[in-house]
Amino acid sequence: MVSVIGIVAAIALLVFLAFKQWNMLLVSLICAVIVGLTSGIGLWAIFSDYYMPGLVGFFGSWFLIFTIGAVYSEFMSRSGSVSAIAYKLVDVFGKEKILLVMFIVCCLLNLGGVNPYVQIFIVWPMAVVLSKEFNINRGIWLSVFYLGLFTAQLFPGNPSMVNTVVSQILEVSAGTVPFICLAMFLLYAAAGYFIIRRTEKRWEEKGRRYVETESDRQMVKPERDDLPGLAAALTPMILVILLYTGLTSGWFAFAGIQRLASSNSILASMGTACIVCYLLNLKKLRGSEKDIIFKGMAGGLSPTFAAAVIAGFLGVITGSHGYQLFTQAVQDVGGNPYMQCLIAGSVTGFITGGGAVTAQTVLGTFGAGWLANPSVNTGLLRQITVANTAGGITLSPHSGGLHGVMGFAGTDLKESYPACITSVILPSIVINIIFSAIAVFM
Repeated sequence: MVSVIGIVAAIALLVFLAFKQWNMLLVSLICAVIVGLTSGIGLWAIFSDYYMPGLVGFFGSWFLIFTIGAVYSEFMSRSGSVSAIAYKLVDVFGKEKILLVMFIVCCLLNLGGVNPYVQIFIVWPMAVVLSKEFNINRGIWLSVFYLGLFTAQLFPGNPSMVNTVVSQILEVSAGTVPFICLAMFLLYAAAGYFIIRRTEKRWEEKGRRYVETESDRQMVKPERDDLPGLAAALTPMILVILLYTGLTSGWFAFAGIQRLASSNSILASMGTACIVCYLLNLKKLRGSEKDIIFKGMAGGLSPTFAAAVIAGFLGVITGSHGYQLFTQAVQDVGGNPYMQCLIAGSVTGFITGGGAVTAQTVLGTFGAGWLANPSVNTGLLRQITVANTAGGITLSPHSGGLHGVMGFAGTDLKESYPACITSVILPSIVINIIFSAIAVFM
């Protein structure tokens, strides 16, 4: 029981100190020690056996991806491509619809199977330009991004990793029960977007507007008359989406190019897009290649490390006695399979802060029993599982993915997370409870 209290106290302290804008490396170390000592783990073992493997494992897996993403964003910004796309959105839709348009863009990227980290590399540079153009506080964009990400998970046939994992384990198509899928998608999207709009208007009334950061000041801002044409600006972005989707789906097998893992596909697609962006804007970018690449690489280091230190902290949590008690409690959850999924998915998702990990944990524990139950509609169960293991509840304040995204975006918990709670997390929880309850009586 002491270990459980230690985990809860450590997470609460991490959130508190993050809101106070403490250095996250120091915070993660302090919180890891609290979890480890309350679980009876030796002080040295906390770091050597749990913290460092988690940190190094994450950093090794994601450093190149964050780096190439940051270099790609730098090429797109320096060439003026990002500004050209953003200004086109401004001209066509205006301020009143710009949040909706960006939400739809995030949804479409997710439905296209684009990795969430790739999505933020594509979307965030545009968000910065739009924030300055319309004097919008940048903290709202994280809510827009995650609402697009999580609502799209509910859309029938979504090719995301979580949908794939759940569909494979439950042996059912991702496109089953389409009307339930659409109902959950539309309700979540409508509720979340309504709250985002209300939040943005309230911030505007209180004077919370765009604030230029150091990275904004360092950003090269081409004159509008000097921007590339829309086709040239969009080409690298479209290339990333098509190449990434094609390489992960095996589209190019006819040419002898076998299906690649997601990480390799990201590197190949974004690396190619960097080259294409450079060639399309050769006159403007010639002579600045080294500066763009070096600045991009430096920009990729900070968010990777920000996420890695949280991964180290989570490594200590998952190795603690308290986490084993949580796991046992999940296994002991009784009742209807749909309500089991609601409770187990929500608790596990909040602790781990990751959709695929949560789905594998919950289905590894309950999947066989659920499939053996003749009264269970596997298509409906698949959708309830996705909603509860890849929904807003996984956007926990100690999520490594969240801190990686915030690191790249140049924002923090204090600026962005309260809006995420009201517009992304709470609507997800309410909708999941409603549809899990409905499923019991279907």
